[in-house]
Amino acid sequence: MATALLAAGLGLCVLAQRRGWAPALRTALGVGVALRAAVWTLAVTQPWQPYDFKVDFAGAAAAVLHHQDPMLAARARGWPFLPTLAFFMAGELKLGQLTHLSWAVVGRLLPVAADLALIPLVGRLAGERGPLRRFQYACNPLAIMVCAIHGQLEPEVLALGVAALLVARSRRARAAGGLLGLSVAIGSWSVLLAPGVLATLPDWRQRLRAVSVGVAVPLAILLTSPLTVGTPVRRLPDVVRGLVGLRPVVGTWGWTAIVTHDNLKLLPTANRAGTIVLAAALLAAAYLWRRADPVDLTIALLITFLLVSPRVGAQYLVWPLPFLVARPTRYAFPALVAATVWAGFGYLYLARQFLWVHDSMWYLASWCVIPLLVLAMPWARRERADDRVPVPADEPGIPEAVGGSG
Repeated sequence: MATALLAAGLGLCVLAQRRGWAPALRTALGVGVALRAAVWTLAVTQPWQPYDFKVDFAGAAAAVLHHQDPMLAARARGWPFLPTLAFFMAGELKLGQLTHLSWAVVGRLLPVAADLALIPLVGRLAGERGPLRRFQYACNPLAIMVCAIHGQLEPEVLALGVAALLVARSRRARAAGGLLGLSVAIGSWSVLLAPGVLATLPDWRQRLRAVSVGVAVPLAILLTSPLTVGTPVRRLPDVVRGLVGLRPVVGTWGWTAIVTHDNLKLLPTANRAGTIVLAAALLAAAYLWRRADPVDLTIALLITFLLVSPRVGAQYLVWPLPFLVARPTRYAFPALVAATVWAGFGYLYLARQFLWVHDSMWYLASWCVIPLLVLAMPWARRERADDRVPVPADEPGIPEAVGGSG
């Protein structure tokens, strides 16, 4: 049933593009709510629940309710974040206790709400074709799986990050920095959104203001954690190491799946080497797209991370999604369909231990997605259109859909 609903969402994306639909915001939100609620309802009735959602997220919420630092109270690397989102998760858990609803129900409230908030934000990001793009995001099966099945923190991080970029367009540097800082305080990977936000601001003075506020927000959350979640002051360095430390477990994606012969392994050496290569690749992408539109710069950085990272979870594939939907490239739709199929096998089949497919096959199948992600990068838009001859974001005559093409 969930597969049918996700396929229906994908079909609506294609039809919207083919027929040039431009539905009102309430229509897009209505469809988005219906699809997410239906998949959410199916997900909570399943005996299988994602391990991090069931154990780590619920544990972080319980730790906050007991005035404990969720990072220090959790299993090693089980909660490698500041307690920012855990405060809200604690509210979800408390709501479940008061209403006698399970964590499987209440724990998905915030991710689904944040993903719904992304619908109008994507429309604003897209500009003239906003009604079409927000409807396509509302129907996007990858976004629906991450929020309504996995209950992950990616929608919250992305909602704040996209909002930061939009606010930067209005030259409100401090507000943009605050939103970006809060995004980083939830999921540290959103530092990859910082170059796009800063490039949107008109001058270095405003960029400095944004950086100052952006750094201050997560720092303030860290330094006040002894008061908010009872973090022992002497353990603050341990918390910092937990935030910046990387998991040495590799083999789930891309080149590391080949290195480990399709197995999940603890390889600190491969992880360190991969981190160095990743940093070099991100610097190269930042240089190549330094004159691009800030949204295209963001797309390039996020996809580069997915291509080179030694470890990628299925939820990571949603990172570039709002930006690719808002400003689609020629191969965005094929890439997003491939990413959706790959993630869907993980969420809908592997997790239920189907005997005819194994994790190792899934890890290697990432190589079916990676070439399309390379093609989906905005290669033809490495300079702003207004720096040369004005051109539309979408190339005419090429069919688009979830990510469109253009």
